Amino acid sequence: MGKKLLSVFKVLTLAYAVTGILLLLAAFIMYKAGLGESQMRIFIMVIYGIATIVAGFSFGKAKGGKRLPMGALIGLLYFVFLTLVSFVVNRGFYEDTPKAILSLVICIVGGILGGVMS
Repeated sequence: MGKKLLSVFKVLTLAYAVTGILLLLAAFIMYKAGLGESQMRIFIMVIYGIATIVAGFSFGKAKGGKRLPMGALIGLLYFVFLTLVSFVVNRGFYEDTPKAILSLVICIVGGILGGVMS
């Protein structure tokens, strides 16, 4: 159990490292191109998808079997941790529930895609 938990932690750390790098890149692109908030929201959704695909892929490679449910689990854990951090920083949950649900779906589907691709 402890070994599996450690590998989940490593994969989520990788996913958040990818997220951080891509957010910096997106901020640079937005600054140079003069894009607005609505375009940033699209960037963020794409970044969630890419990060969870990477996480699902790396977890699937490390664990082998049960790639689809494990990918879904990684995507869900990514979203849960993201929600917890958002709650602490913003002192509240998402203001826009449909966008939060969309983010959840993107994270889970990204994890599944990464797991299946591994």
